[in-house]
Amino acid sequence: MDTTNQTALSTTEQLQVWWNAKSFAGKEYCSLEEGAQLRVKPFEQKTMSILNPVTGDAVIQNLIEKFTELNKQCVELEKEWNEASDKLKLMGKINRFHDHIKQTNAIGDFNALLATISQFESEIQGQIEKNYQEKCALVAEAEAMSLEHNNWKDMTQKFKEFGERWKSMGYVDKKRNEELWDKLERIKAKFFEDKRNHQEEIGKEMLQNLDLKMELADKAEALANSENWKETSEIFKQILEEWKGIGKTMPEKNEALWQRIISAKNNFFDRKKIHTDQIKVEQEANYEKKLAIVEKAESIKDSTDWAITTQAYADLMTEWKGIGSVPAEFSNLLWDRFNAAKEVFFNAKRAKTELFKTMLEENYIKKQKLVERVEALKESNNWRATSEEMNLIFEEWKKIGQVAKEQSEVQWEQFIAARKYFFNRKDEDRARRDADRKRRDEELEQQRAAQKQQEEKNKAQRLIDLKKSLEEMIFESTDEEAQIIEFNESLQNISEGPKSEELKKHLGQLVIEIDQRIKNRAPKIERLQAQIAQMELDAQSSTAETPGESAS
Repeated sequence: MDTTNQTALSTTEQLQVWWNAKSFAGKEYCSLEEGAQLRVKPFEQKTMSILNPVTGDAVIQNLIEKFTELNKQCVELEKEWNEASDKLKLMGKINRFHDHIKQTNAIGDFNALLATISQFESEIQGQIEKNYQEKCALVAEAEAMSLEHNNWKDMTQKFKEFGERWKSMGYVDKKRNEELWDKLERIKAKFFEDKRNHQEEIGKEMLQNLDLKMELADKAEALANSENWKETSEIFKQILEEWKGIGKTMPEKNEALWQRIISAKNNFFDRKKIHTDQIKVEQEANYEKKLAIVEKAESIKDSTDWAITTQAYADLMTEWKGIGSVPAEFSNLLWDRFNAAKEVFFNAKRAKTELFKTMLEENYIKKQKLVERVEALKESNNWRATSEEMNLIFEEWKKIGQVAKEQSEVQWEQFIAARKYFFNRKDEDRARRDADRKRRDEELEQQRAAQKQQEEKNKAQRLIDLKKSLEEMIFESTDEEAQIIEFNESLQNISEGPKSEELKKHLGQLVIEIDQRIKNRAPKIERLQAQIAQMELDAQSSTAETPGESAS
């Protein structure tokens, strides 16, 4: 646990040093928060990206390029704004671009972009308020006139003009526009109700019908430029049905009113057809875009580069969501193909993961059997045969692949502890046998002086210590050679992931350090072997000379 925390702390410090050394256009708008989160003014609550020193340069460059594209779009929009005679027609485009700014992950001066858009929105709002006041004045004028009740013909003409004037006025937000229009319609309805009451008094039914048809004509003309396609289509149907239900009026007026309705209806449905055709063109373009995504998804479905391909599918899904609808007859077909490709890849990925887990479990079982074998042998007193078997078991251990990380360390400690236990017992037995032999030698050479006996004892003990040291060094080198093999196997089997490169670097460094220790220890082993050989040679010479010395 401590090692992991130290590694994480080192990575955080390394990232901060890297960040402080970075210099790029727009850095003054950025900050690097806890968890490597890149934030950009004025969206401090939004994470633009998670940085790391390996991919950070590429990520930053990509975010700068995205802002460059965003700024380019703003310049184009500003040019279009300056050239537009009716700026309200750009309202939807400006709103969408405002949202696009908020949603885009990039590095740059967002405040400048937002200031430009805010200026546009302010001017649009000012124009809308001006249009609203003009329509309020029109409604007030209609309301004042509706109270006069003097010249019905002139007033009827003026109410018709109100409708024309209304249509010539600019855009007002839907809620307030509908409120004013409803009020104007109520005033108009009240006027014509009063007029109809007047006409009823004089028994002019045809004039009543004329008014009703005039209302329908006015209503139709008011809807001629509507973009509420579905609802307005139904209203035109209702207008035609209502026309059929109204009685006769003066023929010369009837035909003119009918032509007004038909003209308004044709104007609306011609515009509706253009709108429908445009949607069809857009859907066909969207079809081509989604088809390209499907083909890309199908081209990588058999990839075994699991991490990169998983991210590729995530990117394709994001791109898919950003594209609008396609013709209905192709929608399910494209989606099914896209999902089918994803399923092929992710099913293979899951199968690979399960196979790797199975291999780790099999290796664990194999090594556990070796652990049990060394555990069973560690109490043996058959030193030579057991030592050979211990070494054969160790060679077999090195040939077995890696084990799950959470099991590997415990298993290795059990294995090496049993080996060390046996060889420690072996060393202790050798020491005991050497001591017994020395005591026997001392009994045969009782005539020797105490000082000579002590010197020979010290030499024998020194030789034992050196041999023990030699065995320990050889064992340590053998043990570390096994570690190198195991670490190299682990390097080959590391799965790609967020920390795979860091783990490879760490294991590679361990291999270098262990190999260096083995190399550093080799001269010591050679010197120790030479020293032991010399001491043994001296001991043999001393033993050969002893009879002569005794005789003399």
